[in-house]
Amino acid sequence: MKDDQASSTALTVQQGILFTAKNPALQSVVPHDMVEAAIQVLSCSQEGRDRLSQLESPVFRTLAPLMERLIAPGITLHYVIRKRYIEDAVHDAIQKNGVRQVISEGVMMYLLPEHVEQLFQSLRNLSGTGTRFVFTALPPKESDEDSSRFLLKLYLKFKSEPFHWLIESKKLPGFLLSQGYQFVDVTSTPLLKDKYLPKGFQGALHKGEYFAIADIAG
Repeated sequence: MKDDQASSTALTVQQGILFTAKNPALQSVVPHDMVEAAIQVLSCSQEGRDRLSQLESPVFRTLAPLMERLIAPGITLHYVIRKRYIEDAVHDAIQKNGVRQVISEGVMMYLLPEHVEQLFQSLRNLSGTGTRFVFTALPPKESDEDSSRFLLKLYLKFKSEPFHWLIESKKLPGFLLSQGYQFVDVTSTPLLKDKYLPKGFQGALHKGEYFAIADIAG
């Protein structure tokens, strides 16, 4: 975020949600309140309003899927799955025991490693035992968990939004333990296909960013 404005990547997420909602085969996957929220975010800046206009362009709707395949296959649908998983995780925790929760969606990978550790420790010091942390993370580019293309790295570098903190999901439990957290769950869009997508869905599923839950240990 720069000058109290949503970053270009944040606007891309909202535009991707609306692009998915316009797909007749996936309209049922995108809740109405998610659509309304995305429109509201995009309406708050000139760049966002330009992105809303793009969605009405036949040329953009034709080229966008091609660009997605070249940069990060399945990423627009992933944005929707990410928000639905986080919302469900938060609601489930509230219904079970009403624990305090902190959410970091699509942020951690942009922080320097030392700042990530500072964030975990600050949250631990300020919130206390039992607080739940729901966040997303990225594996290293060379990992087989990542299906994004080299063009994504170039695009983010051009936008001055490069990735810094990368960790494979299998190494996450050990990292969380070292920070004083109890590992709860880790999953990804391909693993959530049956939960959120129509039966028989055959489209591309993003591999890369994954979703994690941890509790501050006592």
